[in-house]
Amino acid sequence: MPWKFFNASGSQLTATDNVTVAALADGTDGELITWDTAGAPATVAVGTSGHVLTSGGTGVAPTFSTIAVSSLANGTDGELITWNASGAPATVAVGTINHVLTSGGTGVAPTFQAAAAAGIASVVADTSPELGGNLDMQANLLVGNGGSTGIAISVDGEVTMAAQPAFAAHQQANVLNVTGAGTPYSPVLFPSQVYDVGGDWAESPGSTFTAPVTGKYVLTSSVRIWGQTTAMTYGLISLVTSNRIWNVYTSTGDVSVTSGWFISAVADMDATDTCYVTLNVFGESGDTIDIAGSMSMSISFSGVLVA
Repeated sequence: MPWKFFNASGSQLTATDNVTVAALADGTDGELITWDTAGAPATVAVGTSGHVLTSGGTGVAPTFSTIAVSSLANGTDGELITWNASGAPATVAVGTINHVLTSGGTGVAPTFQAAAAAGIASVVADTSPELGGNLDMQANLLVGNGGSTGIAISVDGEVTMAAQPAFAAHQQANVLNVTGAGTPYSPVLFPSQVYDVGGDWAESPGSTFTAPVTGKYVLTSSVRIWGQTTAMTYGLISLVTSNRIWNVYTSTGDVSVTSGWFISAVADMDATDTCYVTLNVFGESGDTIDIAGSMSMSISFSGVLVA
């Protein structure tokens, strides 16, 4: 038996009469009215805040749910969705390649902009740089002043400086009658160069090293003499630098064999300062002392910048 509906005055409603909202039975706040597969009235359950009513197709009641990406209308490749100051959906325009999304603050849509400069342009720009961990240079060099040669650190921690000023030279031949009666042999000659990093060693004239930069240099020299007699009183080997002279005095030693003398200093040198070796023997009646040349570097002069 079909349902019959009456208005507030008791009159029966016909198919052409409208049912007012006031005439509807009470329901649940947030529900909606639909019709089921039999055509009977039914309700759509209350949805979660922010969900939208989504059709389930013929024979399936609609439900409140989130919007699937596939349900969005087509847009422009690269755009983003935002909301404007009124709360209405809006789009963020496509940005330039490598630009980053930058907030404009409340009420202003974000935009793609060039990334702001981060960090420092160079260590020089930071007067007190600090590291929170190890500085791993990989296979690169630590260089300065725009150079391309610098400090290399191996995987095992060995440190090399390929351009660090250094030199070594020696005397292979005998040099006769150089001193003995107080005449200085100056400079002692070391004509056979072993190495010269930086090109600061001059074999001739003078067997002289010229400091390329101001710093501390380890300088060493050894000589071997013969021909001395019991008349010899003492000997003197010196490193002569522009700032000062470093001396080592020796006794007569064994007159029957060659005598080896050695000197070493950590010398303070300014850029363009020079250093050479001198030798002096006293007490002999004449300059009868010879330099005993050797292939074994026993008569040598070497140096390296250390600080």
